[in-house]
Amino acid sequence: MLSLALNTGLYIGISMAARPRLVDRIQANAFVGDHSPAAAGGPEAMRGTIGDLRNLVEQFLGARDAQRAFEDFKARHDRQLRDGDPVEPIVARAAERMLAGAIGASSARSVIQWALADTGREPADVGRILDEAAQAVHFGRELLHTTLDSLVQAVVVVDAEQRLVAWNRPYLALFNIPAEHLYVGKSLEDLIRANSPGDDTAIAELLEQRLGPMRRREPQDFER
Repeated sequence: MLSLALNTGLYIGISMAARPRLVDRIQANAFVGDHSPAAAGGPEAMRGTIGDLRNLVEQFLGARDAQRAFEDFKARHDRQLRDGDPVEPIVARAAERMLAGAIGASSARSVIQWALADTGREPADVGRILDEAAQAVHFGRELLHTTLDSLVQAVVVVDAEQRLVAWNRPYLALFNIPAEHLYVGKSLEDLIRANSPGDDTAIAELLEQRLGPMRRREPQDFER
């Protein structure tokens, strides 16, 4: 009993004395923060430029994946993204989806809010928060990719919206997908469409074959 009381006291004391990491504050805000429209930031509440948003996404995804994500967005919406332009809601939502593949939808929403919402925070404070969070994300992604690449089985990891989170080299080989076609946050449906020959009917059948079991949470096997 004495040992239990001592351990409990130490745990409480250290927890009260320790300052929470900035990344932990972001993650906590994702679950208990204010997600009202005002917190999300309407057009009048957003600050920053397209260049700022691009740099933010690069912090979490890396320059290569961020560039591919923004190129896909420009092609899909047929619009130019100049670094000096102010951030529009449609671009902010796209960046949120890009980040969701790496850090989850709730955390991505919080990161965008922290970066773009005009809340009076000092830019240096926001920069420290995002830098620490990005470092934690990069470490986790590198560890996950190293683990997956050690497997002989083909593996792809997607989030709840079926956007790419991670994959390994055997997956690329199994489906003959060029590595430059993938980036974190890319829609798995878009990936399949871009790498599948045939007419619309054949592609629709392939999408059902590949994505149908995933949506229904059914197991599936592929061999080549």
